[in-house]
Amino acid sequence: MRNVNMRQRAGCPPTRSARLLLLTACLTLFVSVPAAAGLDPSSWTYFTRTDSGLDAVLRNDIDLPLVTLRLGLPVGRLHDPQGKEGMAELLAHTLTDVRAGQVEALGGESGAFVTNDYTVFWVRGLAADYERLLVLLVRTVAEPQVGKAGLARARDRLRGELKLDQSMPGAMARRRLMEELYGDKHPLRRNVTMRSLGRTKLKDAEARLARVYGASGAHLVVVGAVDRGRFAAGVETAAGQWPSGERLPPVPEPEVKLSGPQVVRVAMKGLTQSSIILGWPGIARTDPDWERFQVFNHVLGGGGFASRLMQAVRVEEGRTYGINSSASAGLTPGPLTVSTATASAATDDTIATILRELQRLLKDGITDRELEEAREYLLGRYQLVRATPDGRASAMISEAMLGLDDIEEYDHCENLEAVDAAGALEVGRCFFDAGNYVLVVVEAGKK
Repeated sequence: MRNVNMRQRAGCPPTRSARLLLLTACLTLFVSVPAAAGLDPSSWTYFTRTDSGLDAVLRNDIDLPLVTLRLGLPVGRLHDPQGKEGMAELLAHTLTDVRAGQVEALGGESGAFVTNDYTVFWVRGLAADYERLLVLLVRTVAEPQVGKAGLARARDRLRGELKLDQSMPGAMARRRLMEELYGDKHPLRRNVTMRSLGRTKLKDAEARLARVYGASGAHLVVVGAVDRGRFAAGVETAAGQWPSGERLPPVPEPEVKLSGPQVVRVAMKGLTQSSIILGWPGIARTDPDWERFQVFNHVLGGGGFASRLMQAVRVEEGRTYGINSSASAGLTPGPLTVSTATASAATDDTIATILRELQRLLKDGITDRELEEAREYLLGRYQLVRATPDGRASAMISEAMLGLDDIEEYDHCENLEAVDAAGALEVGRCFFDAGNYVLVVVEAGKK
């Protein structure tokens, strides 16, 4: 075990709306418990690293006698071998199922999820069981138990989810968008299929786990009523001998060049409305312009009823129940999308309204009121997400896996406060283009 240290960092100063959001959360979640003995409430975070390369961080939280643990590995969907798409999720489900009964025997819960860039395994339970929960969590990947029966159960579950997904017009529209937007060789274009799930055999799973599911590049986050001594000793016991493993090469950034509108219309039987999605090449979460992009996107379509698109398409024209613009942003920049559903007869008019509002925003810019509301909302949401131990742990593991916690000068809240209307508009113009885009419409017709 090397370089054990403690670091304190102040959270973002709450804005007026953030204070109201936090107060609501605290009133909802408050439970009175006696103070835990032997803890140092002044320590915000406490870091350690094993010799094999696992970075671990403790966030003291003594309000409840609980602990939440997140273990992240730099293996995500985009690292799946070509032709075996879905492997990362298949392994996550299989490994979690093996230890789930042991976690439940302690009164805890467990699970896993996979992003484009990484996989996270998690457990939560009583702080008194911290050591046992940590051992079970680490052994899930350090001593994997994979059999044909477990792999088959996970495959059946994922195939059921995929079958449901393929029956939904919105999901079909997004799959087609990814195929049109990205080149044949980039993993963002490759979709999970029934066939690709079947190509991962037991020997493939075992080889993959032995090769890349190691401590190197992995991160552990612990949030709860655990002191520094127990934290460090637990990490050494559970992960001190975990092999480093092999680091996968980074996923290359996709090269996307759009020339005019690219329109794809997909017929699907039995529909009474159309699913619409427009897409552009996107932004990475680590991009220095991320906060400026967030403000622009909030004003365009990411801010619910405060957004231009919701006001125009739903409130003024009554053509949809909801419309949203968003970014699939990680280490690899995924697509920017605007998506909605509308009555079949209103499809073309709805598309025209979306493009009109985008053109208007790109031309006229963001008002002072929109800027202030966007910053207030985004700062408040940032605080609210971290108002619970689970939310704090999830945010911390995401930041760790994306490398944001290693950037000393990076401060999300300060960056948001510094965004001005001109800067947000400049970034919006870099990413959104009302004349060059991919449009997919899934609509009624013979399939």
